[in-house]
Amino acid sequence: MKKVDGVAPATPTIQVIERMFALIDVLASREEPVPLKEIAERTGLHPSTTHRILNDLAIGRFVDRPEAGSYRLGMRLLELGNLVKGRLNVRDAALAPMRELHKQIQQPVNLSMRQGDEIVYIERAYSERSGMQVVRAIGGRAPLHLTSTGKLFLAADDPQRVRAYATRTGLSGHTRNSIAAARARARAVQGAPVRHRPGQRGAGAGRALHGRRHLRRPGPAGGRALDLRAG
Repeated sequence: MKKVDGVAPATPTIQVIERMFALIDVLASREEPVPLKEIAERTGLHPSTTHRILNDLAIGRFVDRPEAGSYRLGMRLLELGNLVKGRLNVRDAALAPMRELHKQIQQPVNLSMRQGDEIVYIERAYSERSGMQVVRAIGGRAPLHLTSTGKLFLAADDPQRVRAYATRTGLSGHTRNSIAAARARARAVQGAPVRHRPGQRGAGAGRALHGRRHLRRPGPAGGRALDLRAG
């Protein structure tokens, strides 16, 4: 059997399972349905063998056949994926990478998730031997518009939901350095440049980190922290 896209996974002990995995990998590499002939060529299987296994997978809804001679991944995989996602403990999955990141940058790393109109800090990685740093208390909360990570969640919302958030919360500030004008807050949420008063902090620029967006932002007295969003 051919390698799929140059990847050589561990070989199952049951041949038909190995072939099934190869077929699913081919289907997963494309968003649109894949013709039977192409699937057979990429896996190195005979077309009749490919057809037989795909038909059995279609019975279990692991594969869909939108039209004769072409296949795509089935809805059963989505159902099973949602079950796995529901069991996933974000804190357990994130803690090891967070600690490794902290070792590399020597700054606290805070993980937060959205709960309604607030950010909730659910995990952290830091060293007590470090100097000035911003360490969030696990379980601590803050309004979305007053945190860098919260602004990332708002930036991912559509404009109507952001306006609804602004109406519900009034976009109130907690300190003299909070962005006071609603228009300026809206620009900060959208990632646009904002003019600040001397000493005032603003939103940073989002970056990609293993599929998540994060902000490195200044804290009080020059302390720094890296805030990660979950979800």
